[in-house]
Amino acid sequence: MRSREPRKAAAAGAGTQVSGGPVRLFESDFLEWFTRVNLATLVVFWIAVSAVLLVLGFRGAGLGPGALLPIALAAAAAWTLFEYLMHRFLFHIDRWIPSAERLAFLAHGCHHTDPADAGRDIMPLTMSLPVFSVLLGAGVLLAGWAPAFLFFGVFALCYLAYDITHYACHQWRLRGPIGTYVKRHHLAHHYATADRNFGVSTPVWDWVFGTLRVGRRHG
Repeated sequence: MRSREPRKAAAAGAGTQVSGGPVRLFESDFLEWFTRVNLATLVVFWIAVSAVLLVLGFRGAGLGPGALLPIALAAAAAWTLFEYLMHRFLFHIDRWIPSAERLAFLAHGCHHTDPADAGRDIMPLTMSLPVFSVLLGAGVLLAGWAPAFLFFGVFALCYLAYDITHYACHQWRLRGPIGTYVKRHHLAHHYATADRNFGVSTPVWDWVFGTLRVGRRHG
């Protein structure tokens, strides 16, 4: 049984969809351009950001490459939890606060309206970069700039891996038991029930918080 997703653009009071065409968030082509990003741009940008943060962090902290392992594990674990919470409570905030439906549509509902739209399968830099900057700034205030740069250098790579995985779930035919499971897990969120399977990188937090549902194979 299909969930109430995908939501109609008109129902959210934001965006329009030409029959057979992509969902638009703005009438202006200039503004609309900032709501999309291609995969190559995403990869180059976040690898560069991560490299700069890691190099500066290593130099500032005076640590060797071996010290990166515990930092990398902590950053990866933090990313998977952040990803889950962000998806469940912010991207689907209209489930908790109905008046925020327009915000939810702009941030994520447009993707649910047309999951096959490659331009909406990865987060535009106009949304991801401000969020990352706030997190990095908080990390610098709490831990100092060098440890924060190391931590968020890995965090940025984890985010990139997440976005590529999410893109792959919608655009590529994933093979093997892991690829098949990851794709089935995420597409169940779209085509079975939108209030389950919020994790993309891992189903661990869905299991921990009781939102795990494995649907039938799609795509």
